[in-house]
Amino acid sequence: MFLGLLCFAVTGAASAVCDVNIDHSGVVVRFGDPVTVNCSTTREDVLGAGWESSVSPVNEPDSTTAFWNASSLTVRDAKPKCLMNFNNETELPECIFLFAPEFMKIDNASNIKCLVLGVASAQYLAVQFYKGDDQIAGSDNVTHNGTQFPVNATITFPKNHGVNYTCTAELDFGPEAPIQNTSPPYATSTIGPGEEKLNMSSLPYTMSPKAAASPVCDVNIDPSRVMVRFGDPVTVNCSTTRDDVLGAGWESSVSPVNEPDSKITVWNVSSLTVWDAEPKCFINYMNEPRQCVKKLDLVIYKYPESVSLIAPGFMKIGVESNITCQVLDVAPIRYLSVKLYKGDEQLGNRSFTHNSTRFPVNESVPFPVTPTRADNGAEYTCVAELQLGPGELIKNASLPFRMLPIDFEEQPNLTVSENVEVNKSSTVRCELKNAFPPEEVQVELLINNEIHTIRSNMDNVYVEERFTLDSVEPAVITCNVSLRSLSKSASRNVQGYVLPEPTLHTEAVLVSQTGIVTCSVDGSFPATATQRLLLNGFIVIETHNSTPAQYEFKAEKELNGKMITCETELKLAATSVKKNQSTTFKVLCKYTVCRCLHVCVCVCVGQTLDSHFDCDEADKISSHSI
Repeated sequence: MFLGLLCFAVTGAASAVCDVNIDHSGVVVRFGDPVTVNCSTTREDVLGAGWESSVSPVNEPDSTTAFWNASSLTVRDAKPKCLMNFNNETELPECIFLFAPEFMKIDNASNIKCLVLGVASAQYLAVQFYKGDDQIAGSDNVTHNGTQFPVNATITFPKNHGVNYTCTAELDFGPEAPIQNTSPPYATSTIGPGEEKLNMSSLPYTMSPKAAASPVCDVNIDPSRVMVRFGDPVTVNCSTTRDDVLGAGWESSVSPVNEPDSKITVWNVSSLTVWDAEPKCFINYMNEPRQCVKKLDLVIYKYPESVSLIAPGFMKIGVESNITCQVLDVAPIRYLSVKLYKGDEQLGNRSFTHNSTRFPVNESVPFPVTPTRADNGAEYTCVAELQLGPGELIKNASLPFRMLPIDFEEQPNLTVSENVEVNKSSTVRCELKNAFPPEEVQVELLINNEIHTIRSNMDNVYVEERFTLDSVEPAVITCNVSLRSLSKSASRNVQGYVLPEPTLHTEAVLVSQTGIVTCSVDGSFPATATQRLLLNGFIVIETHNSTPAQYEFKAEKELNGKMITCETELKLAATSVKKNQSTTFKVLCKYTVCRCLHVCVCVCVGQTLDSHFDCDEADKISSHSI
């Protein structure tokens, strides 16, 4: 809608005085608080008093005083005005509006309205409509309204085309008073004997002979997008290029602004500490659209309070674990990206573009990682990025985390004999396979809980040691293996035993004679031990006490060189231990030496016992006699 507006006040008589007194002419009141203001006059020809306002208007007939009272002032544009009506004055219209449609089609009838506000003695009012200087619709008197107080009147004129139109309001108090009409806006008064005619016109309205262009919401915010850190200052301008401006301002939960009769308004905050400010610039116009609102693209951000990397106490090679990036007290999260790096290599990225939360949040982002031996010593870092716009990347990084993976899945292998001979040196070996890193492994051997040896910084994770038991009492051998805070162990029970060495007694025996072989031991002999004699691996006799084992035999030539073994055996809980001594039978035989003096005569002489030989040797000698 087009709005033509003219507002002013004129008195009808030269001698009249506008005696209007407002107590507290300047009032400061907090939004929402109560307010009371008194308005009065000292003149006696009062018809009434009142207040014009968008809040709590007042009309007091026959009163020289009017109170404007608002119990809670919650309207920012109340604009209260005190009015006084007197007998000896005629009040011209306060305002005249001309309303025309936004679009007026050629050759189609349209209505143009004149709205006359705040006119007294409305029965004398006439409204005229002009095209240029030509009156085209005649007068329209509002003679039916006899009130003496200010009233509003609306007159409608049909019209279908034209160029320049003006609406004029007249107060006609007699048929002979001349009407003076100058270029609008104007107000004239002509006084005759007992009669007068007062004239007031609206602003002209120019009609285009073609369809009117659509109204435009012309609101310009500079800068159009604002990035501000929480707590920093911010200043933004808002303006319009349209001329029909009633005022401009900013709606916001912090530092709202209202600028009447201004085409420019500035939103200025010295320290922005409100996350949901949501400032909107509004422009109020005389014509349609009457109000235009544009929201400021405002991003309030806050750097993370901290960025940290959280990893398990140890990470196993080949086993997936989570490295967590923790970002505290950051806003807004929709611009946040959390990334995990190994050196310069990005391993993972998490963004939150669909999260519209404006307030600071804490966020923990887990990244799965499966370490290998090649990752040993690599540095991992969490990086939080705020991508506020092109070229506006803000990075915060955690302290680096040095990857030290381990392989500690195998159990230690402890190798030692379960039965150990007392006072004899024995071997124990502890081995841990596939341990990594081997140089950090510690191995500890204990015998009956007493530390026997400690080894560390080994390329190959094993320990082999010799030890001696001094009694037959059972002993516990333990191998403890540790890698950083992890540890494993293996234990074995070792039984000590005593078993003397066996002694074999035998002599050479002349063939066909009787011989004896004895198997005995030196020193004490365990009651559970056994002594036995074996001929060529077959038992010929055994005893189960300390009595020596004896074997009596007749020496046969065939026994010569046969193996005879003396064996002692001690049976333990789960096994047995043996000791033995072996030798061969020696059977002696006579031999005969023959000497041939010539071919026909040979003399053979038998040898004495002192000259007996091993039967096998005797046979060889006899066969080689001369």
